[in-house]
Amino acid sequence: MTSNKIIEKSEVREYFNGTGFERWNKIYSKSDEINTVQKNIRKGHQKTVDDVVSYIKNYPELTKKSFL
Repeated sequence: MTSNKIIEKSEVREYFNGTGFERWNKIYSKSDEINTVQKNIRKGHQKTVDDVVSYIKNYPELTKKSFL
């Protein structure tokens, strides 16, 4: 692996262990202190979850499965 790739991986790791995690935590917490973009991400994620759950309910064989 080149040194540039190692540096890039390190920068990404640092971001997601700090600022990135804080932003993720705000979006997925129950906090109302989020900006419009974070609110839209939260709504979009919830719609995706709701759609998938609705889909799964139509297929009983899937209700016994675990999903991540």
